Amino acid sequence: MAIELDLPASEVHDMLDEYWALNELHELAFVYNEIKAYLSSFLKLFHCLKKHKMLSEKHITNILRYAGNDLPQLTDRVQCLTNDVIDLSGQKTLMLNSGIFVIIAG
Repeated sequence: MAIELDLPASEVHDMLDEYWALNELHELAFVYNEIKAYLSSFLKLFHCLKKHKMLSEKHITNILRYAGNDLPQLTDRVQCLTNDVIDLSGQKTLMLNSGIFVIIAG
C-alpha cells in the first residue's frame, strides 16, 4: 500500500495505528507490534487451526492449557512412546526373523 500511495512505510504504519485506534482496536495494534517479526508463524498457526476447525473458544482454551502447562510433559510422553514403538518394532523383527512366534490370548 505504501508504494501505491507513494508514502514512506513508517507513515503508512502510523496511519494503520491511527485507523486501529479510531476503531477502538488498540489491543490489535499492540499485538501486531509485538508479533510482527513472527507474523508468518502466527498465520501458519491460524490457517492450521482454521483447516482443522479449531477456531473456537473451547479449542483455543485447550491449546493454551496444553501449551502453557502440559506441553513439556506431552512432548516427553510422545518421545517415550516413539521410543517404545521403535523398540517393539525391533523386537518384532527379531522374533519374526528367528522364527519365534508369541500368541497372546485375549
